[in-house]
Amino acid sequence: MVTRPGEKSLVGFVRVKRVGTTPTKILGENPYRASFTIYNDSATDIYVGYGEAGRNVTTSGGRQGIRIEANGGTLTDDEFLGEVWAIADSATTVQIIETAVIKV
Repeated sequence: MVTRPGEKSLVGFVRVKRVGTTPTKILGENPYRASFTIYNDSATDIYVGYGEAGRNVTTSGGRQGIRIEANGGTLTDDEFLGEVWAIADSATTVQIIETAVIKV
């Protein structure tokens, strides 16, 4: 594929982020984000929260986040552009694939 100046192109980034027992920001705000996928291949479930409320995500109770199961669980979102936070019952790592639209 040939991209000409001024055209938009889709790029991808793969990151490994550490998730601890307190809320950890795993993705910053990105107005160019097209999508992201969080892949949890650890032995520990993680819980994800979005935006400002995500700063207070917990593993249980009223502020429990979206659960991503251990050993291969995934979460994909193709709409949210803000910060993403995560927490786990024990420290672990997750893989994140983020795609963004850029102008060449």
